[in-house]
Amino acid sequence: MIQRIWHRHRIWLGVLIILGAAIPLSAQSSHDEKLLLENFIHYVIIGKHDLAASNGRVLLDSDLSDKELAELRETLRDPERLAKAVRLSLKQDANADLLAVAAELDMRIEAGYRTRAREPQRIKEAIEMLRGGQRSVAIGRDRLIEAGEYAVPHLLDVLLVRGDAVIKSEIAQTLRMMSSRCVIPLSEAVPSLEPELQQRLVTILGEIGYPAALPCLYVTWTDSTNVAVREACERAIREIAGQLDREVTLADLHVTLAQRYDDGDSSLLSFPGEEFQLVWTYSTSEGLTATAVRSEIFHQVVAMRTYGRALSEDSSHNVALSGWIGANFVREINMLADYDDPTYGDEMREPMYYAVAAGPAVVHPVLDRGLEEHNTPLARQAIAALAQTAGGETLWEGTGGTQPLVWALTYPDRRVRAEAALTLARAMPLESFGGADRVVPELASAIRGTGINYAAILSDDPETRLELAAVAREMGFTLISPAAALAEIEEELNETPGVDLVLMSLPLGATTREVDHIRTDRRLAAVPVMIFAEQSDRLLLLDVFDRDVATAVLVSGTAADERTAADERTAAIEALLNVASGGLLTDDESRDYALRALAALHDLAVSRNPVYDVSDAARQLVSALADTEGAVRLSIADVLARVDQSRAQRALMDAAVNADGEEQLALFRAVAESAKRNGNLLDERQVETLLDLVHDAEGSLATTVAAAAGALNLSSAHVVPLILGVDDRTPVPMR
Repeated sequence: MIQRIWHRHRIWLGVLIILGAAIPLSAQSSHDEKLLLENFIHYVIIGKHDLAASNGRVLLDSDLSDKELAELRETLRDPERLAKAVRLSLKQDANADLLAVAAELDMRIEAGYRTRAREPQRIKEAIEMLRGGQRSVAIGRDRLIEAGEYAVPHLLDVLLVRGDAVIKSEIAQTLRMMSSRCVIPLSEAVPSLEPELQQRLVTILGEIGYPAALPCLYVTWTDSTNVAVREACERAIREIAGQLDREVTLADLHVTLAQRYDDGDSSLLSFPGEEFQLVWTYSTSEGLTATAVRSEIFHQVVAMRTYGRALSEDSSHNVALSGWIGANFVREINMLADYDDPTYGDEMREPMYYAVAAGPAVVHPVLDRGLEEHNTPLARQAIAALAQTAGGETLWEGTGGTQPLVWALTYPDRRVRAEAALTLARAMPLESFGGADRVVPELASAIRGTGINYAAILSDDPETRLELAAVAREMGFTLISPAAALAEIEEELNETPGVDLVLMSLPLGATTREVDHIRTDRRLAAVPVMIFAEQSDRLLLLDVFDRDVATAVLVSGTAADERTAADERTAAIEALLNVASGGLLTDDESRDYALRALAALHDLAVSRNPVYDVSDAARQLVSALADTEGAVRLSIADVLARVDQSRAQRALMDAAVNADGEEQLALFRAVAESAKRNGNLLDERQVETLLDLVHDAEGSLATTVAAAAGALNLSSAHVVPLILGVDDRTPVPMR
């Protein structure tokens, strides 16, 4: 009876809470937050998803901080029921609102627990608990382990104070149990500590066995004159690496660790899923201190610092220098808008400054890395640096016989291909090199691809294909025929200038196979891929493609309505495009690439460059002449006028006849220029058309077409009737 009454009261309370969502915030502040949390749990468990979501949303929108939410959980009679309710909410996918509320509630409560654990006062209290009995020590140690890196400076402060061997022993054991979470801050401090403490901490680092400690151990081993410390270092190094390498240089050790950071090694991330990570420094005056940096740039920040230490040991270490410049570019690329890296001092210059100052030999490996990792923004930055500093062989010859700039001509992203071709063309080489024959066709491709973005749809469900095609069309893409697998559209891919996006909705196994196929196809290796997946497959797919910045996963059907779902899809695709390739190629960008490519072809034609043959672009230019307009079209005509091929001159004539106004005049002048350089390459039909225009045209057009006829070196017989005022249209023989 009592239970029924209580249950009835809870239902009415839930209704009142829902109504209260529309009441001003000041009125809502009187809500009992604990009751809101209990109602959320209750309604999830009994399957009332709408009521659960409403209670949870009111709680989340209250003034409670993450820490207060965590403390609120502790006031529940059975806190584990909340964990059960969250698990149930995340498993069901029928109610998108509940899914979002449960995920946010879980995330904020976890953040609250972390905040509590990391508070300096709480850490100090936990250290004091190490002085107590067995239960006190166990609780204190658990709290310190939960605090992780945040506790290390406080533990080190106690170790630095002489005396109290008992608590120092407990701290040593706590550090061992922290395992890898204490290695990075300790490694930062150890080389600067007193020998006695060095020996103790070196031993702990060896017992933990984390490879990131090796540079610190070798530095301490090299610098120390204390026999006990050196022996401890030797033991620790052998425990971690298996042997002591007396030939290895400190510079190489730092580079090895820096490369792990630069590669984004997740094991070096202390706080996965959090917004900030800690970068540690140690000084005798301030001790061990941390600077929080955004997780998006953390790996590169530490990589740069570690490469810098390698350069301090060996200033001629080009691997370290290339690594530093590449990491700095990636740091800049990954930097969030309106965020300033607190570790990059005011005296530091923009990344491009250091790249151009270092020279092409150092930048080639950066481009190599960008192409190898399909990091399109990095590749573009490296090409921009090479364009400013490299010339002759330094432009196309990398280190170890590689040709990264030539390799870039076959890269899937059209920006990269165009910029590589433009850079190689501007060099005006006098001797040929491997891959030189690809430059002119790529310049021509930059002209043909103006203003068009292509998308491929991969799905085995006809209805899904239609939905994804609608999304792509709404975003302005030109579609390649939808298919269930890449193999079905091979021919179409070969005829497409470049694919800018793949939208995919396939079963789990087929998804991984197709993405693997895409990443090994030279035409598509760097193309952004958006996977639409079921909630049950999402975590697995995210784990599989965790290191692939050009692949993203979006859960299908979680939005409350179709319009919201469409907006979410569009926003997710735009975010992927921005990260993977810098966004879609805009009309303005396409036009700019086209004009720059035409200018390069013009310069090559005028200079009669012995390496690049502009006539290799004739077919694409002829096609582009019919498809373009305005300044681009006239620039194409100017280049075609310098190509000694009949199809070039005939295309100019056809374009001129079908044009009007100033454009027509410019095209006829191009016909005349072609004739002056290459002679008459028109067919008889075109000659007759031109002569008809000579007789019938008036004003400036008449003079222009007459000049074209004269440049073609036709028989002067056609001029006499014009002088005599006789209309004689008999065919005129060619001289």
